[in-house]
Amino acid sequence: MAAFEPKKDLASLFLKPRRAQAAKITELTESNRRLKRKLFDLYTLFEISRNLSRLLDAEHLLDHLLLTAIGQMGIGTAGVIVDRNEEDPTLGVWRVKGTDVPPGLPQVRKSDPLCQTLGQARLPLEVERLFGAPGLLPGEREVLLRLEAALVCPMMIKQQLRGMLVVSRRLSGAPFTENDKEFLSILISHFTVAMDNARLYESERQAVRRLREAQAQLVHSEKLAAMGRLSATIAHEVNNPLGIIKNYLHLLRVQNPGAGDTSENLLIVSEEVNRIADIVRRLLDFHRPASPGLHDFDLWQVVDDCLKLLKKSNAHQRVTVSLPGDRVPVPVRANAEELKQVFLNLFMNALDAMPDGGTLAVRLIPRRHSVLAQVRDTGTGILPEHLPRLFEPFFTTKSEGQGTGLGLYVCYGIIQRHGGRILVYNHPDGGAVFTVRLPRREAA
Repeated sequence: MAAFEPKKDLASLFLKPRRAQAAKITELTESNRRLKRKLFDLYTLFEISRNLSRLLDAEHLLDHLLLTAIGQMGIGTAGVIVDRNEEDPTLGVWRVKGTDVPPGLPQVRKSDPLCQTLGQARLPLEVERLFGAPGLLPGEREVLLRLEAALVCPMMIKQQLRGMLVVSRRLSGAPFTENDKEFLSILISHFTVAMDNARLYESERQAVRRLREAQAQLVHSEKLAAMGRLSATIAHEVNNPLGIIKNYLHLLRVQNPGAGDTSENLLIVSEEVNRIADIVRRLLDFHRPASPGLHDFDLWQVVDDCLKLLKKSNAHQRVTVSLPGDRVPVPVRANAEELKQVFLNLFMNALDAMPDGGTLAVRLIPRRHSVLAQVRDTGTGILPEHLPRLFEPFFTTKSEGQGTGLGLYVCYGIIQRHGGRILVYNHPDGGAVFTVRLPRREAA
């Protein structure tokens, strides 16, 4: 038996190198597999980053992040919660894919332990580690449980927590690896920068829009002011010859009483001269300085007085007037007669817009420092190209001979002198809505 011992030693000498070689090959194969996965993840992140940089809409960015996380990580559910802006103390914008947002989720505050732990770690953390964090609030635990969280990733920008990504367990049941966490960290980093850029872009876009609206309003106001000054000059110059013409017409009618066609013709000319004088008076009304007769009163009283005048109109019989049932007094300090002219003009325009009948709705909405008066009809509305020109002098949408185009022009001047604004838009359900905003004054 002893003669065979050298053979065993010889076999072991051959087997040991082979085992070491096989282990080395296995290690190299696994390293190669990890390297390939790393390259794939890096290429994927490059493509994702390039796509994220093209998105400037926050909603699309949130959807893109969640769908990418679900597709790349092989999970069933992913949710993200972010703040609305850097100063927002809470994370309140929820977005979930793979399931619906659970109703009634507790509020997550940046100052709470969950956010503090994530902000200090700055890396994805397993939910078991978060549950073991000191001081975790019951509401925070409820959020993680109801989202079936397995991994939570902080979203950091400028060393501040701006949100978190919550992902469920893998559908395969396999645990998350360090490479998975690194992938999510880089993905979240790119997303957070893109999200911040999208918000900056939206903020700039809104600022530009507000600037353009202010410029348009300024141009509109200057245009109307210039037209008002021009109208006042023209009206003053026209009034003198009109007065002379009216006097001579009166003399002709006195000198030719009962002259048949001549008298009738003189009457027609006299009526037309009176119509011209009325137009001139309206022009003067627009540029006339603010009336001193300001006093405190309930704006509903002006509305009621105007509606009583409308009852004498035939068109009113086909229109239903809608008023709030539980209206409260709306005190203003203004010139009641001038405001009566404004509301009467708006009501008459509303009736003209509903020749076949409809509803005239009037609402007065008191606010802290102002009063909103809304007059809505259920007519056909106003053509979009006509909306910007409604308050221009001599512009009218009525048929020839039905309007002078000065009613809304004068209304604009009255409201402007009262320190208010008058706007118009088409209601989504049909008809036009005129909104008058006046400064609110509490009665002494």
